Amino acid sequence: MNYRLETGTAIARSLATFMGFFDLVSYNAVSNHNNRTFGLVLAIIPLPLSVVRDELPFFNEDAHHPALSISLSLLERAKGSCRSDAGAANYNFKLALSSVSWDPVYNSQEVEIAVEKFYKILYMCLNANVLVVSQYKHSKYPPWFSRDIVSDQMLENRLSRKRSYSRYHEEQFKLVRSRVKAKIARAYSSYVRSVEERVGCDLREFWKYVNNKRFSHPNEEFIKHNDRIYKGANTANAFADLFSSNASAMDAEPLVDSGRIAGQTPCDPFSLTYFSREDVVDAIKLLNSRATGGPDKIPAFVVKGCWEFLCGPLHYIFNLCIRKSEFPGVWKCSRVTPVFKSGNRSFASNYTPIAILNVFAKIFERILYKRIFLYVQPKIVQSQHGFLPDRSTVTNLLEFVDKVSRVWDVGGRVDEIYKDFSKAFDTFDNGILLDRME
Repeated sequence: MNYRLETGTAIARSLATFMGFFDLVSYNAVSNHNNRTFGLVLAIIPLPLSVVRDELPFFNEDAHHPALSISLSLLERAKGSCRSDAGAANYNFKLALSSVSWDPVYNSQEVEIAVEKFYKILYMCLNANVLVVSQYKHSKYPPWFSRDIVSDQMLENRLSRKRSYSRYHEEQFKLVRSRVKAKIARAYSSYVRSVEERVGCDLREFWKYVNNKRFSHPNEEFIKHNDRIYKGANTANAFADLFSSNASAMDAEPLVDSGRIAGQTPCDPFSLTYFSREDVVDAIKLLNSRATGGPDKIPAFVVKGCWEFLCGPLHYIFNLCIRKSEFPGVWKCSRVTPVFKSGNRSFASNYTPIAILNVFAKIFERILYKRIFLYVQPKIVQSQHGFLPDRSTVTNLLEFVDKVSRVWDVGGRVDEIYKDFSKAFDTFDNGILLDRME
């Protein structure tokens, strides 16, 4: 460190005491613009570890906290490791991506082949430079349950099956049950207090608590659909049957002959010939870093953090799709999750599908939306407030109140009619839409 912790503030002295008690050694000597070291890299035993300034940070760094690159040489391969020795020494994914060659992608003249080679190179860098961790499994217990409470609850369940054996088993069951109830009450009170104390600085934790209270219920063991009961893994078949039946068939005949619609006027043709590199970069930077990945398991923060290396091959693939009038099959796939709306949770009809797309499909869709919106915007009436930037239900309400107020000021009368179409997007005839677009 550039200063002595023992002579610093109270927090610095506490840190020095903590390091001395556990025999911790600091390895970070990278200073910021004030010649101070803020990032702590501590280890209990001497290790072949080096800490240097990272020249390719994932996110923008501030002047006080420079990005660090930490290298640790493993002398011995861990037992059960699934990685090769060549990839064990370096896990800098962004550095590896900066030196990769995308020539196999640029030399491909078919969309599917180019996308396949793109993913092959990307997965190769990920597998060689990103540590694999076990997948997190959501607990069936509330967040305030500790291991001790879960252990006692399992003991309570075992004793409940033996409580009829004798009076002794009955007394043991009552004792453990009262102990579990007391622990749960104390843990819940402590959890609520911690949420209340952090509500001003940790809103995510607050809404996690609210949602847990709103939707805390035992998991449904069955789903009903079309007078059938689906259990276990077969519940996915119920949702698949429901969601697929909601959408209109793409090859269905249109209900209306759009060429014979009365009053139809010809419009300017829409053409799409090229995506610029700036279009791709802007679309990547607009991604939500917290968005989860689609079926390809590539999260948005990885693409957003490595945009300078991925925009080149993506720019080539997108324009190849336009020239070939073809969209990659892998980007047509999505991960569909049923989300409960209202009513009885046992009925599949009370759920709505949410499709999670691949990040690269979202980027293409965002660029395409921008082009189409510029073409359609002059044709949209001024009274439209839905699905438009800088407009919402609030602006719609303000405009409506203004019109009603002006009518009332002159002694007029206002009649209102509200309509809400059930499953409007699911039941819309795609044949009409496609015919009009042609």
